[in-house]
Amino acid sequence: MVRPSLLWLAALSLCACGGDADPPIAPGAPVYPKDASLTLADAQWKATHNSYHVETPGNTLPDWKYTMPPLDAQLEQDGVRSVELDVHWVGEGEPIRVHHLDYLDETSTCATLVECLTTLRRWSDAHPGHLALYVQMELKSGFTVKNSDVSFAALHAEIASVWPPSRVVTPAGVRGDAPTLREAVAARGWPTLGETRQKIFFGLDEDGPLRDAYTHGGVGLDDRLCFIESAPADPYAALAIVNDPRDATAIDAALSAGMLVRVFGTSLDGPPADNDVAAASGAHFVSTDYPADAPDPTRTLRLPGGAPARCNPRTAPADCTAADIEHR
Repeated sequence: MVRPSLLWLAALSLCACGGDADPPIAPGAPVYPKDASLTLADAQWKATHNSYHVETPGNTLPDWKYTMPPLDAQLEQDGVRSVELDVHWVGEGEPIRVHHLDYLDETSTCATLVECLTTLRRWSDAHPGHLALYVQMELKSGFTVKNSDVSFAALHAEIASVWPPSRVVTPAGVRGDAPTLREAVAARGWPTLGETRQKIFFGLDEDGPLRDAYTHGGVGLDDRLCFIESAPADPYAALAIVNDPRDATAIDAALSAGMLVRVFGTSLDGPPADNDVAAASGAHFVSTDYPADAPDPTRTLRLPGGAPARCNPRTAPADCTAADIEHR
């Protein structure tokens, strides 16, 4: 039996991020004149934290006292283009689950990874030419180094069951013929918006032993489907997860290395001003617990001029406008 991860590797030999192997954008897609020059690194996405979360009945903990709209409602109504999923490995033959914590906080708008990704895919199919969606996943219960071969293969297979390789931006596609992924994003940069519209890409929020396993001992991601949290010196450096938007040193180092950066803006109990700091930081993904209608309006994340995303305030060229990134 061929492992799902090997099937992905074979598929990646037929298509990268753009090029002749990719299907054309569906008829009716908006026209973006700067799609051949602007890249993923020139955009800033509105993102949500624990995007699936539904408050558990009877909950008394303030940190868990929030309910997110369904994923497609976040995309359609709130201008979200990046979501976060906590994934749980139950075992071979069982679907990967999506929820916060086992037993304590399990209610979700989409109970399985396939269900969540299907919701995103249906929205994507109905919205030709949208900015690429970014899905950040945190490996939670059940994922271990011991079962990593099987659990990682299952993770890839479930993604592949919903999103075909031609619709996924992958580490191998971004690396191309560069010696490493780090050198690719630093020297050549990211694929263009035109090459990646109506596609999706994935990142893993993992910096421990599971990252070592996923990167083959820190070597690289060529047969992997997801980017992963990294530092500028790592050979697989492409994604930096910096939770504190005030950590200018870490953000600046990642931006200088050509990496995409995710920060956390306003949380349930964080300072409201963090939204403004996060948006101005140059991070590409600004995550929030409040994509719309926070009880305290100052906590609602709104990207200045975003429609629904916008030009990155630090990395985009001066003539970039939000309408060049995506307009409704």
